[in-house]
Amino acid sequence: FEYSELNQRALDVGTGQTSVELRHGHVASVAAPGGGSAAVAPQAPATPAPGVPPMQAPGTTPMSPFGISSQPPQTEAAPPAALVFDPPTVNAGAGSTFAINIAVRNGRDLASVPLQVSYDKNKLHDINHKGEHFSVKGPLNVPRPVQGHPVVVQAGQSEDGRGLAAASAEVIFTAHQNLASAQEFYRDIKARVAAAGRDPAQVLIMPGVAPFVGGTEEEARAKYQQLNDLILPQDGVALLDSLAGQTLDLRDYPLDGPLPPSAETEGMKSRQALIRQIADEHNFTIRQLYQWVATARGHYTLIGSATQVADQLEEWFTSEAADGFNILPPWLPGALDDFVDLVIPELQRRGLFRTAYEGRTLRENLGLRRPQNAWTAARSRVLAAE
Repeated sequence: FEYSELNQRALDVGTGQTSVELRHGHVASVAAPGGGSAAVAPQAPATPAPGVPPMQAPGTTPMSPFGISSQPPQTEAAPPAALVFDPPTVNAGAGSTFAINIAVRNGRDLASVPLQVSYDKNKLHDINHKGEHFSVKGPLNVPRPVQGHPVVVQAGQSEDGRGLAAASAEVIFTAHQNLASAQEFYRDIKARVAAAGRDPAQVLIMPGVAPFVGGTEEEARAKYQQLNDLILPQDGVALLDSLAGQTLDLRDYPLDGPLPPSAETEGMKSRQALIRQIADEHNFTIRQLYQWVATARGHYTLIGSATQVADQLEEWFTSEAADGFNILPPWLPGALDDFVDLVIPELQRRGLFRTAYEGRTLRENLGLRRPQNAWTAARSRVLAAE
């Protein structure tokens, strides 16, 4: 998040998610993990009226927005993602295909001076991608952005998701409930990144964390309980069903009983396993489980004083479990204010959080290098060979 150095108050809380990227001696901050990601999806079929979904008869198979009757296996879903996000293609398309030069001869009287607009046709490049899942000619008619291209953020912990992240992501948004799980993921991803010929330091792993912070641990736990007491049981049960791939029908089970077994589906496999892990590790009842996951959807929930929360963040950061954290305030603006006013000063005192930004862009503040223009790199190789 962005905050004023004077009052340390968050300025942009519209998404409800805040990323805090820690580095030795300081912490870099980023916006919500979805920002800047590249995605291409098939166009959904037309609906009867704007904003009105297609009707579905009771008891029939749920309708797919992509014209298929059932969800494909996860192993079939990942390859299109890899094709949609192809780093050379995205680098070529994200602002590197068009060059505009604007020259003004006399800055004193702009109205009287003809504006000269030109472009170098040698720097105008078609993408010309043709694939099984989509095709695009290009080029993109905007100049290359200051960051080179937006920071690429990926989420997904399956085997295919890990492979895609290692090959293409710059920031990875992930969910873990304990240090050992986070360390396994962290070390595996860093090894895969190195094996792919990339710099592991340029791929940041940032687990989600939902902090309940108080002046004391008792105060923090009171906030946690107060918020959870507002959850309607039917909404809590529906949430668990959605996170379990729509196969966890709990209507006939007592809320204060254990979580029953359920069949695995092809969607959100890692989140299904995580929900089951949370229930088993904590011996939660159905009610306790939906109260625990309602805030952070399976991400790590921290409850404690500013010192206790900072201790946990520091331990993960210094133990090869995280390069930073995606902070998920349980409610706004109060929970974000608590984190900014109580935890940030403690992290700064420990030398883990910055007191000034390193640059003006997200990429600079994350410590990520600006990607080289693919066409410029190609021309440089040709010139070097001559």
